[in-house]
Amino acid sequence: MPTFNTFDSALNLNKCFQKTPPATIDNLRTRSEDWLITLENKCREIQPELPKNIFFKHIGNTSEYQLKKSLTEQLSVLYHRILGHLDSQLGCLDSESEKLLLSNLIEDIQGCTSGFHIRVNNLVNSLPVANSLDQLLYLIRKSLIQEIAASLTTTVPSIYQVHVADRVMRIAEKLGLGVSPNIQKDQYKSLLSGEKIRKKLKDEFPKHYTSLKIPFLLAEQLKLGLSLTLYQGAKPDHYTSVEAEEMVILIKKFFSSPNIQNRHFKDFFILQLDQFEDPTLFYDLNWPLIQQFFFQELIDTNYYIHVPEPANLVEYADFQTLCPRQANFEFENKFINDYLESQNYAALLDDLNLIQANFPDYWQKLTKNQIIIGNIDIFFDWLRNQSQDVNVNGLLKKFTLTYSLFFSQTKEVILSKIVNQTEINLRIINDNLLCKSVKYRPEIIEELLTIFLKKYNNQARLFFNLLFTQNNENFNLLMLAARYHLPTLQHLLFTLNQLRVHYEKPEISALFLTQNKEGWNLFNLAAKYQPGAISSIFDFIEKNADLFDFEILNLIFNQKTNSKWCFLQLLVCYQSEAEINRCLDFLSAQFQLTKNKDWLTLVLNKGLTGSLLYIAAQSTQSAMKAILNFINKHSQQLESETLQHFFLETNAKGWHCLHKAACSDTDNLKIILEFIQKNREKFNATSVCRLFLAQNQTQHNFLHVAAYKQSAKSFNTIFKFLNQQIDFFDEFHLQQLLLQKNYDGWNCLASAHLHSESIKIILDFINNHPDKFPKETVKEIILQKNKWDYTCLHLTARFQPDSLAVVLNFIEQRFDLFANELKILFDQNNNKFPCMPLFQKSNSQPNLLEQSSKYQPESAKHFVSFLNTHANHFNLKKSFLKNFINKNNNKTLLNSDQSAPTDDRLTAIAACP
Repeated sequence: MPTFNTFDSALNLNKCFQKTPPATIDNLRTRSEDWLITLENKCREIQPELPKNIFFKHIGNTSEYQLKKSLTEQLSVLYHRILGHLDSQLGCLDSESEKLLLSNLIEDIQGCTSGFHIRVNNLVNSLPVANSLDQLLYLIRKSLIQEIAASLTTTVPSIYQVHVADRVMRIAEKLGLGVSPNIQKDQYKSLLSGEKIRKKLKDEFPKHYTSLKIPFLLAEQLKLGLSLTLYQGAKPDHYTSVEAEEMVILIKKFFSSPNIQNRHFKDFFILQLDQFEDPTLFYDLNWPLIQQFFFQELIDTNYYIHVPEPANLVEYADFQTLCPRQANFEFENKFINDYLESQNYAALLDDLNLIQANFPDYWQKLTKNQIIIGNIDIFFDWLRNQSQDVNVNGLLKKFTLTYSLFFSQTKEVILSKIVNQTEINLRIINDNLLCKSVKYRPEIIEELLTIFLKKYNNQARLFFNLLFTQNNENFNLLMLAARYHLPTLQHLLFTLNQLRVHYEKPEISALFLTQNKEGWNLFNLAAKYQPGAISSIFDFIEKNADLFDFEILNLIFNQKTNSKWCFLQLLVCYQSEAEINRCLDFLSAQFQLTKNKDWLTLVLNKGLTGSLLYIAAQSTQSAMKAILNFINKHSQQLESETLQHFFLETNAKGWHCLHKAACSDTDNLKIILEFIQKNREKFNATSVCRLFLAQNQTQHNFLHVAAYKQSAKSFNTIFKFLNQQIDFFDEFHLQQLLLQKNYDGWNCLASAHLHSESIKIILDFINNHPDKFPKETVKEIILQKNKWDYTCLHLTARFQPDSLAVVLNFIEQRFDLFANELKILFDQNNNKFPCMPLFQKSNSQPNLLEQSSKYQPESAKHFVSFLNTHANHFNLKKSFLKNFINKNNNKTLLNSDQSAPTDDRLTAIAACP
């Protein structure tokens, strides 16, 4: 029972706060010896770049975590859940739920172990399904407290958030809110004071745990539980009667009323008509009805001391949903009049906003309430008189709601209100209903314009004036249509084309050159927001070519938004290949018609084309193909130096198009390299070398980025290009490509350490070109150290044993070249190559062999095999080598109840920006 009492008076606190969590999962089958490998592999299915042995840090045999045994048991529960061993208890886990569970499991997994334990416990606690009303109430209380905890952690570093959240749960338990924390004794402080947490809980929890909200929360929690078994939401292809009956059996567990228990399972569903027009198809559970059942159950079983009554309009929205038969519209009108009589318009509009968001059906009823309709003008007047300096966002929400109220009325009401205004009133800033109709009721625009043009003389001039009508953000009608509604834009352009003989060229130009307060013109808005709008605009331009000469389009194309984006940049960023080509084809046609190269310079110029290629490099809509096809089509008009400049141009952070393409999961990298290959007569060796070796602000060349970000298939594209175009690169530049370091001292090989196939591609390339890579250079590539003095051997041994195997195999082929250096690396007493924890220098740490033994047993196995192969070279009688081999020779990667650890100080590997 709570230690404070600011709760809804209808609640029976003794019953509503019982600590009754769902039963724990038991009868777990024995784990297999390789259970952690299996779980890790499942995690890697959703995050392929995950380092190997990710769980060793937390439950390894050298982990000193005090609750290691408990964590191991909890982690094994998740293992059994993922493998389907708990399906009989919990129901089958669908693929999306499995993916979500695994994603949550590996979130911040390289952080502290107690934080990982809290996450694991949280996931385990989310698995059991409630079997009683008390258990369901427990889950909703816990969910509410988790939401409050989340709001408290927004200013806390992410690594500590899980500790704060668990501290909130512990304090909630002490406040008597009937919940249990995930870990009773968390060694880490939460960074937030207990006083602040207690105040937040006391202020927020009672607002949400009320007699009129609990039935909705129970229904949501029930929906969550059912979704773990059969429930899939509204199902267009319908549930079978067997599925429907099974779900209702689960639902009835929470109700004791004979009235509910005796109902046929059909009563719990929304039914659709079958081929014979009979309601027999199970479309979705009837959640409003289930909410009503929960409300009645809480009353009948004394969870409520008395029948709850609404105290305001929002609570009435709850009440009329839960008790539709007892809904009394006199209550509704009373609550509305209470606001109006006290002129508390702010509170009324705030409550209407809440109702619109949470009760869409009731909102539709409220839009017909005559008291509200009759006061819309008063709402507008009040809003216009509010200071713009106070809570601008809140004011905008109220404006939006009031416009929504107005445009929810019948078409006749809206038309009469707008048409009866004078032309001057139509252009008043906040009452600009004509402009607002484009956003809220665009389907009436055509009829509105027809009425206007019939009502007034000089139709052409009136129409043009209306097009120039601007709202308070300086959007004119065309711009609003380009932003919100393509058919309206098409109708306006059609009408403008019909009447264009009445307008002078400067007038039309001014219309298309108009910019809003953020610097956006019609073209910019269409490019970002409306698929299909570009084609409509250029159709209009082609029909009126005399109005749009190069000078006008040059101005339009080069107008920049306040964020410094021009039309073509927005077009390439947001539109499809077809829409981009519609614009580019128009420019090509103008060039062919006039032979004026200026038309091409709208796209092909040193200040713009590089940025278009950079933007297109991250597009998934074939924008790169469209731009390169345009360049290729007009390549004869370009000097080689100009074409090369397009690709070499970088942004303020030193990124060019190849850098960006290497970051994104698209075919753009391949497309760019194929373009260079097909147009190699336009690219000289110097420019290609500059392109490949260009380093961004963090000194990454594009190969560094690709090695870290790209799959082996994409990475292979680069080396296929290098093999085929090897004559672009002399020996020096080719070596530099593999030796060049980024800011952290990682060369290309080190950057690829997580991807064994990419490592092999690099080493195969070296093997295939022995004339380009002298022995000493090969040695340098393998043994280059980053700024933490780690070589690629350290990185692969620590993070990816498969990559280590590839590197060791490469070394095997030229063992004599590396023999002496390997002795140094393996020698624990030699400080020439001290082995240190990643990202922290310390001479007291173990050498490469000990590092592999401690962190990656598979890596240790590779080293054991390597040492045995070269026993004649290494003195295996040395105690440290002998001990290492004996320790790891027969060691399995995992035992059934323990695993190897990982470095607590390691939080992340260096990543490309």
